[in-house]
Amino acid sequence: MPRIQRYLALPLACLTLQVQGLVMRDRIHIGGAGSSGSESCSKLANEGTHYTVEVGVGTPPQQMDLIADTGNSFPVVVQQCSCKDSKDYFVECKKTEKCFAGAKSSSYVAPKLTAPHIGLGFGVGSIVAAPATDVVRVGQGVSATMDKGLLLIVRRGFTTTYDFEGILGLGVPAWSQSKSSEPDLESAPIGSSVRLPSFLEVARDNTFSLCFNPGQGGALRFNPETMPRMLKQIGRHNWALSLTGFSAGSSSAPISVCSPDSKKSGALSPCAAIPDSGTTHIMGPKADVERILGDLCTQWPRCAAYKAKQLGSSAKAFRSVLWDCRTWMTEKDGMSEVPSLFIHVQGGDGEKEILEITAMSYVYETFLAWAPEDPKCAPSFASYSFNTKKHGAAWVLGTPLFYEYQVAFKLRSPSIGFGKTACKLCGVEKTALISNEGVNRTMHLPRRMYGQPRSPSIDVNREL
Repeated sequence: MPRIQRYLALPLACLTLQVQGLVMRDRIHIGGAGSSGSESCSKLANEGTHYTVEVGVGTPPQQMDLIADTGNSFPVVVQQCSCKDSKDYFVECKKTEKCFAGAKSSSYVAPKLTAPHIGLGFGVGSIVAAPATDVVRVGQGVSATMDKGLLLIVRRGFTTTYDFEGILGLGVPAWSQSKSSEPDLESAPIGSSVRLPSFLEVARDNTFSLCFNPGQGGALRFNPETMPRMLKQIGRHNWALSLTGFSAGSSSAPISVCSPDSKKSGALSPCAAIPDSGTTHIMGPKADVERILGDLCTQWPRCAAYKAKQLGSSAKAFRSVLWDCRTWMTEKDGMSEVPSLFIHVQGGDGEKEILEITAMSYVYETFLAWAPEDPKCAPSFASYSFNTKKHGAAWVLGTPLFYEYQVAFKLRSPSIGFGKTACKLCGVEKTALISNEGVNRTMHLPRRMYGQPRSPSIDVNREL
């Protein structure tokens, strides 16, 4: 997850390569009353490439839909309403995007005129924000007074196909990062980097979980019951586990990617896995992504037969056969003939688990603008490069993981667990697993996705 950069209020065009950041000199302290206790459930809305949660900001609460993102631990980031009347490309926002009006909140404390602006990097681009103070509420009973930790967007260097109203960072909080070499906010000299505490740290809840459900949204729970098995997390700056291999078709059919014998000398793991709810795809080194898709093709008789008659790689064949999914899927079997991907993960304490990602989770259906009547299918994989010294290549496990599992995170004694049960929605006793069109998912139809895929917001220049 990114660090943050303090700089003078310059035009965004002058701000180059702000994907990594620093906070400098001025004190930016986040703190205040937090909440904890019984389980709280908040509905997650399906935005196609990601999920958002309704967050109340200020007093009385002004409701905004923020991206629920386990891949970064920013303070709460929100769009401010001055963007509505602006004609500046780097300031204006969409009329459909909700925003925060500080003047309407009795608990709002505006940024000081002398306060630094802060540069934040996301996968889609950068923003400039000013630190303000106000109350932030998520669900029932979970709130935090973000003292100079409500970051108001001042300038925005990107556009999106979806409405972007802000970020609720659910990444590793500062208290989980023992042995951190970064200076604290009080003593940070100009030019040094620091970590800012997040909503999780201020709210003081010890556990939370997320799960996604096509067509029905999803659920973000604070203080849920932890999973029977919780794997000790290995990252300091990211939620992460050791990744010790992939398998195609069955857990005993290994792919030559991240295998134990590929671990480099002196490394602790062959690879690492980062559960990132804010990233759309499963992402890793390009050559390894191609190898995984190729092995999935080999384990799929339809694809293997197609490959035998075609030139090109098995990965290309896999994409080609999937693309025309409507020509071979039946109402009975749907996507179920496509082999599952198995991901082998291990905690820092040696505890192991094998995660099965079915085709209904890692394949999505999309539409071409010029042929909306002819839907196509594609694998939810993309290339990404993040090489660590201790844990090899880091893979980002995006939304497919959360479609398949309820993923639980424990903050103190940091650990991650996976529940295979259906994604239970807030206030619903039984989940019917309905797809976007109201068709029961037992028909094994692929989920539908639209919009601009979201990339990770990870600082690849430092360790995991």
